[in-house]
Amino acid sequence: MNLKSEQTDISNLTLNNISLYSKLIENNYFKILVGLFAFSIPALSLVVGSGHSIGPALLTIVALIYLPKLGTYFQGLQKDDKILIVTLASYFLIFSVSIVLDGFHTREFDRPSRFLLAALALIILLKTRIKAELVLYGVIIGATSTGLLAIYQYFVLDMVRPHGFKIVIAYGNDSLLLALLALASIGFFLTQKKYLLVALCVIAATFAISAFIFSGTRGGWLATPLILLVLYSFRKKLKTSLLLSITSIIFVLIIAMLLSPKLGTLDRLKLVNTNLNNYFSGQTVATSTGLRLEMWKSALYSFKEKPIFGTGEYGNKAYKQQQIQQGLVSSKIYAFGHAHNEIITALSYRGLIGFLSLLSIYLVPLWLFSKVLFSKQSALSPETKMIALGGCLIPLSYFIYGLTQSMFDHNSGSTIYPFFIVIYWAAMRGMEPLDRNIEPTDGLS
Repeated sequence: MNLKSEQTDISNLTLNNISLYSKLIENNYFKILVGLFAFSIPALSLVVGSGHSIGPALLTIVALIYLPKLGTYFQGLQKDDKILIVTLASYFLIFSVSIVLDGFHTREFDRPSRFLLAALALIILLKTRIKAELVLYGVIIGATSTGLLAIYQYFVLDMVRPHGFKIVIAYGNDSLLLALLALASIGFFLTQKKYLLVALCVIAATFAISAFIFSGTRGGWLATPLILLVLYSFRKKLKTSLLLSITSIIFVLIIAMLLSPKLGTLDRLKLVNTNLNNYFSGQTVATSTGLRLEMWKSALYSFKEKPIFGTGEYGNKAYKQQQIQQGLVSSKIYAFGHAHNEIITALSYRGLIGFLSLLSIYLVPLWLFSKVLFSKQSALSPETKMIALGGCLIPLSYFIYGLTQSMFDHNSGSTIYPFFIVIYWAAMRGMEPLDRNIEPTDGLS
C-alpha cells in the first residue's frame, strides 16, 4: 500500500510539473518576457559592454529551465524548423570533435557552444511565438544607438576608430549588418502603412552606416552592395520618388564620409592597393593586407598536411613554425591565432569536415529564408517576406565578412550570428497567423 501511495504521489508530482510548464509557457506575460529577451539582442549587442551576451544568456536560461520539455516541443516542430536546429547543433558537435582531437582544451568549447544554445533557444522562441515587431524595434534601437555611440566616441572621446565595446573590425561589420536589417525593416512597416516607423528605419540605417564608416573597417565594404539589393527589393513597394529619396540620402552620406579628409576612409581603402603592390613586388609583407595573404598561404599549407580533420588550433602552431623555418611564410604571422578568413581558417584547423560544417551554417539558413522570400504562395503575407529578406541578409553579410576576418573566432560574432538567425526565424514563423494554408506552430505541445 505504501509503495502504491508513493507511486501515486510521484505521478501527481510529475503531472503537476508538466501542468506548471504548460501554464507558464502559454502565459501571455511570459511570452512578452521572452519577446523582450529577443528584442534585447539587436538592441543591446553593440552599445553595452558584453551587450551581445545579455539577450542570449536570458533566452538560454529559459531554455535550460524547459530542458525536460524541449524534446517534446522539438517533435512538434515543422521540418524546416528541425533542419535549422539540427544544423546549428551539428556545427557545435563537429567543432567539439576538432577540440577533442586538438588536445581537449575545454575553454575552446565556449564559442561553438553558442550555436547549440541558439538552437535550444529557437525551440522556446517558436513555442512562445514572439512578435516580429519586437525584433524589428530592437533593430531600430540598436542601429540608431550604435551610430550615436560611434559619433560620441569619435567627436567627444577623440577615438580615431570608434569601436563601441568590441574589437573594431567586428564592431564595424556588425554595425553594417544592423544598417542592412534596418533597411529591410522598411518593407515590413511599409506594408502596414506605418510611415513613422518607415522613417525611423531610414534614420536608424543612416546612423548604423555612419558607425560602420567611422570604424574604418575595410573588409565590410565588400558587403555594401547588399544595400542596393535591399533597396532594389522595394522597387514595387515604394513610389519611385520615395525610393530615390531614400537611396540618395544613404549614398550621399556614404560618399560624404568617404571623401572626408578627416576620416581618411578613402585613403584607407586606397591603401589596400598599395599593400598588394608592396606584397607582390616583394618589398614588404608587414601590412594588414600582406599579413593576411601570408596567413592564408600558411593555412592552406596546413590544410594540405591534414585535409580531413585539420591540424587543430593548437596543433597548427607546430605546422606554422615549420613553414617559417622552411622559408615558406613570414615569421611575422606566428603570433596570429587565426587566418583572418573564416573559410580558410576552418580548412586549416578543422579540415574538410569543419569546412562543410561552416558552409552549412551559412547556406542552410540562407536556403530556408530564401524559400520564403521567393515563394510564390499567395498565402504568404508581404510582412513575412520582409522578415525573410532580413533573415537572408544575416548569412550573406557574415559570409562576406568572413572573407577578410574570422568573425566566429570572437565571442561577439559567435553569439550575434546564431542568435540573430534564430530570432529572425522565430519572428518570421510568428507571422504565420497572418498567412493562410500554412501549418501553424501552435501544434507544438
